[in-house]
Amino acid sequence: MDDLFASQKKSQPLSVGEVNLRMRAAAAEFGELEVRGEISDFRGANGSGHLYFTLKDDSGVPASLNVAIWAGVAARLHVLPRNGMKVVLKGRLDVYVPRGNYSLIATSLREEGKGDLMAQYEALKARLAAEGLFDPASKRPVPAFVKTVAFVTAPTGAVIHDFCQLLQNGAFAGTVILVPAKVQGPDAAESIVRGIELANRIRDLDLLVVGRGGGSLEDLWCFNEEIVARAVKASCVPVISAVGHQTDFTLSDFAADLRAETPSAAAEILVKNRRNLLDRLENAAGTLEDETQNLLNLRERDLDLLGLRLEKQSPQNYLEHERLRLDNLSQRLENSRERVFSGTSLKFSNLQTRLDSLRPEKFLETHQSLLEQLEARLRASGIEATLNRGFAVVFNPQKNVPVTSAGTAKKLPGLKIRFKDGEITR
Repeated sequence: MDDLFASQKKSQPLSVGEVNLRMRAAAAEFGELEVRGEISDFRGANGSGHLYFTLKDDSGVPASLNVAIWAGVAARLHVLPRNGMKVVLKGRLDVYVPRGNYSLIATSLREEGKGDLMAQYEALKARLAAEGLFDPASKRPVPAFVKTVAFVTAPTGAVIHDFCQLLQNGAFAGTVILVPAKVQGPDAAESIVRGIELANRIRDLDLLVVGRGGGSLEDLWCFNEEIVARAVKASCVPVISAVGHQTDFTLSDFAADLRAETPSAAAEILVKNRRNLLDRLENAAGTLEDETQNLLNLRERDLDLLGLRLEKQSPQNYLEHERLRLDNLSQRLENSRERVFSGTSLKFSNLQTRLDSLRPEKFLETHQSLLEQLEARLRASGIEATLNRGFAVVFNPQKNVPVTSAGTAKKLPGLKIRFKDGEITR
């Protein structure tokens, strides 16, 4: 400390910041410290998760020291600080330069007087774990449906009352057997072991619960005894360890087949399976009802279809159908007969017309008239008709054929000319 301010004697005055910086450097020279005191003015965890309080010391000259525990360290603490708690802190001093305040930045916290107990706890835990007493592979499953459960705990107090009340509220239908035992004090461990051994002699026991409510480390210490951990492990029936509060862990928790955070949580485990079963049964009942209704609807539809098929195949319907079919065929026959008769009559009429047109008399009449017309045309175009109209026809007298050109007539030695009333030769 003297070295830090030695140069100041011959130099200019230091600024406040320089003083605080030198104080911070001086604080760092203390290294890691262990400090004993009583917690006061505990402000709890703020939004950042950091813890702040004052450590007081009334021995000798009253003094106080500001303490800060950062969130990362606070999350690993086995016990939550509280006002009035006597603790031993380990950490380093630090100076907040802007204000000149110095604090102990704690890295660990334990209640004063419990250091030896925790060391014993950790040593025993390591030894039993090495023996395989806490091996997860050896743990037995808790029965899904429990008919008889025994609870080794104190016969008085709120624990057993709350446990039974929660079971009743959860409609637990089994039997609860209280096995009284001391759960605190010098001979509590032996009492708990006797309770576990007694419970294991209960006929048809399905599950054993061992536990008590929360308390200090000393209060719960009987559940950290080796004989209790071994008795829990040696139980013939599955064991739920329900000791203390959520943040408390005992060796019986590690040795048991299942750990419940509290006795109330153990009761919840028992009724949870029953609630799950009731929910499953309710869902199954709903599903069965839906499937039954669907099946009934399906069978009703099949019955309707069979009724329709039976109605279609009944003799009365068959006769009615055949009667309609016969009427239809009769109508079709009548229509067909009329069409045939009508068609035949028309065809006969056409044939009659054709026959009439092909009669010999009609044919002769038609051709006789045509013949007369041809004959009249022939007479009109014949030589006689020509001669009657004042014309004359010149013939070759040797061949007796008409001469049709003047050139041929000049070459002939003679000509025969026929008139209406006779012939001449030239």
